[in-house]
Amino acid sequence: MARKGRSDSKLDQLEPEVRQDLIDKFLHENLGLTAAREWLADTHEVSIAISGLHSWFHRVVWPLKLKMREQYATMANALVSEARGKEVNWTEALEEKVAQRAYEMLETGANEKQALAYAKTAFAEEKAAHDQKMDKAKLEQSQEKLEQDERRLKLLEQKAAAADMAAEQMQKLKDGGDMLPEEERAAILLKVDEILNIKK
Repeated sequence: MARKGRSDSKLDQLEPEVRQDLIDKFLHENLGLTAAREWLADTHEVSIAISGLHSWFHRVVWPLKLKMREQYATMANALVSEARGKEVNWTEALEEKVAQRAYEMLETGANEKQALAYAKTAFAEEKAAHDQKMDKAKLEQSQEKLEQDERRLKLLEQKAAAADMAAEQMQKLKDGGDMLPEEERAAILLKVDEILNIKK
């Protein structure tokens, strides 16, 4: 259970406006204890030990700070959900990163529109990076297919040339007919085997 503030606490006895101003500085300006002590002394002529200020901070300000952080976290998650959209390629890690940044922006004084604009920009950049990556992958695939087609075409051209050469040799056999010497016939057939890469 939270400790009840002492009735003689200097900070509890501050004027409401000054007390609220001090709380706001802790919450929204991340004022440190030393700086707060100096601010009280210089602006309001209130002298207090760091230990007393520390105790009051944890009793009064810290619960408010925790509640504010919860609100900012909820707000940041809502902003991320709104900014993400349906077309963005996102991961939990990216969502957590954007939500954390949106939370930090809210905590340091940015308004909801600014945090939302940041979240939208972050997801848009992620989508652009993803699209660029996909386009590059498609281009690489297209290039690979083109190279495969070129290799296939070259192979077909080689086979077509071999077929023409084989047909030319077979025409010699046909033209020679029965008058063609056996040795020359065997040489032509051997040549055809070599052209067509036929292994015996």
